[in-house]
Amino acid sequence: MNLERNVPTAGLEQSKVRYERAADTIAELAEEITSIPIPEEVLSKWKTLLSAIRIIDDRIDHTADDATRLALTEGIRTYLKSGEVDFTNDTELATAVSNVYALTRSMNEDQQAFFNTLISSILRTTENIRTEETAAQMARLTMLEGQLTAELFLPFLPSEFVQSEQYPKLVKAFTRLGRAANAFDTFVDLKADYAGQQTRVLPTLRNRLAFLEATVLSGSSLLSDQKLSRVLLTLATRGVYGTIADSPKDTDSNP
Repeated sequence: MNLERNVPTAGLEQSKVRYERAADTIAELAEEITSIPIPEEVLSKWKTLLSAIRIIDDRIDHTADDATRLALTEGIRTYLKSGEVDFTNDTELATAVSNVYALTRSMNEDQQAFFNTLISSILRTTENIRTEETAAQMARLTMLEGQLTAELFLPFLPSEFVQSEQYPKLVKAFTRLGRAANAFDTFVDLKADYAGQQTRVLPTLRNRLAFLEATVLSGSSLLSDQKLSRVLLTLATRGVYGTIADSPKDTDSNP
């Protein structure tokens, strides 16, 4: 499959490191809710997954041509199901996708199906975000993308987490945190994303506030839980710092 290789964005390596560190904060949240320590093997898999997600996001974001981008996302879907698509013209992307594929080999059949369905839904939602023209609908899609991405971590959890009476609360925390984090990321990056033709939504103050409102709404139910308030405050502080650090600084767009 001949897909044009994109040059990685500046600071991509540092961004990958911050993505991997997010696994530690997710583990803190899981342990806070369930009182069960996250095994090192699971933490390692989460870090591998997050690093791969950062590379895949970068390639999709910086593939402007619609046909090439759709071929890329279809290639990713196919590879994760069969391992048969050739990404050797982009060795970094090839490593990222093959790492995710290898992670799924340790899952049972139902978990693999769940994981691959999530990947397909995320890729479809990401494309819808790119073509959406209203801030309100884009904010909803952005929260959905974050929720689906957060659910990718669930199949890696040992059975004792799933059997815990706190598991529903854990799932809610993961998904709400994913929705809030993704909305805040767009709030920060909307101007740069518009300049890079990654969105059609103008980065006006009113439009950006739609994503800030989505951030608050997604996080409010978790912040109301007194037991989680301390750890969530810590996670939120780290997340804000990482998002701002990752945000592109060299955009001249001024609609």
